[in-house]
Amino acid sequence: MDTEQQAAFSNLTFFRHYDINLRWSITQLFFVMHSAILSLVVTQFRRGSLEYAAACLAGLCLGWLWLRMTARISQWIEHWTERMRTIESSNSAENQIFGAELMRMRRGSRTISILNLLIAGFMTVWTILFIASLDPR
Repeated sequence: MDTEQQAAFSNLTFFRHYDINLRWSITQLFFVMHSAILSLVVTQFRRGSLEYAAACLAGLCLGWLWLRMTARISQWIEHWTERMRTIESSNSAENQIFGAELMRMRRGSRTISILNLLIAGFMTVWTILFIASLDPR
């Protein structure tokens, strides 16, 4: 790699690392928000009340926002990874970090799949609680 390509690769590494950290920070924030609202709904609100239904809808909206933000950040991470793979392949280096080896590692379950399951789990709980709030018995 020449100096210009090394500088570009270094910048791409920084952006990719930043986006990965951002995804985990957002995940922590939304996990805490969902946990707090869920504990509030279950312990403080009377089932069938307007507050209960509103909190459940707010939880669903937060889940949808969390899912969209995760998807968008994942697109950026893939973008940076592809750019890094392009720089590596243009040099035909022996030790390609983002080449075929990375693709082989991704065949299994990825962290993003587990994260999406977590989001889907929270959204399922909110949906069930919202449906339960419609029946005040």
